[in-house]
Amino acid sequence: MISKLRRLLLLVAVLFAPGAVSGDDLKPLNVAVGLSLPPYVIADERRGMEYDIVREALADAGYELVPVFMDFGDVLGAMSDQKVDVAMTYPGDLHVSATLSQVHIIYHNQAMTLASRAMEIDAIGDLAGKSVIAFQNARSYLPDPYRATVESSTVYSEVPEQYLQNLGLFTGDFDVAVADINIFNWYTDDPRVTAASDADQAVTYHDIFPPTPYHVAFQDHHIRDAFDVALTAMKESGRYGEIIDSYGGIQ
Repeated sequence: MISKLRRLLLLVAVLFAPGAVSGDDLKPLNVAVGLSLPPYVIADERRGMEYDIVREALADAGYELVPVFMDFGDVLGAMSDQKVDVAMTYPGDLHVSATLSQVHIIYHNQAMTLASRAMEIDAIGDLAGKSVIAFQNARSYLPDPYRATVESSTVYSEVPEQYLQNLGLFTGDFDVAVADINIFNWYTDDPRVTAASDADQAVTYHDIFPPTPYHVAFQDHHIRDAFDVALTAMKESGRYGEIIDSYGGIQ
């Protein structure tokens, strides 16, 4: 449990971080947010596991999250073109001009197949020769061997609407769906999936990718510093875990 002294120091750091304010005087920040990422981001409800974490940490640092929703694949460009003040979600190994926060969320991508197909996929290389449907920009976000492997896939597609991955798998149009486990599980119950396929089919989860830690990208390093302090306080107080649990998240 966080000590009283540690809690006080964190609170002081947030309150006196550059630009930090309180109450209703939160300074607005335009934040690029990828669409179609439930339970991490539920755009039409302005909430989600990741969205809530970033929104609350920014508020604790004195800033208001003003969402600029866009396709997940457009987030990187929006930040590099300085169209927004902040962007989520960034992998740490990208060469960007922005300044990155500490890790704020961890995604865990897996390869999903129908259990009835009894496919043996124990490594990324086992995807070769199979039809694969993945999330947008998967070749940029996943480890380098993935890009080389899917080039030899019989059919390969990346889609911005991630329910299409579930649909493609359950209809049998694709051998493999590559997706974060929380996102895939969420969309299994999506009406667009259940109405057009048998979504009750058993699925095998192939754990062939390492967990992917993500960061929030900032144009201003002072705001990043204030965000990091607030995020640390959220984690140590238990609030961070409460948000994850409220969405049934697997971490």
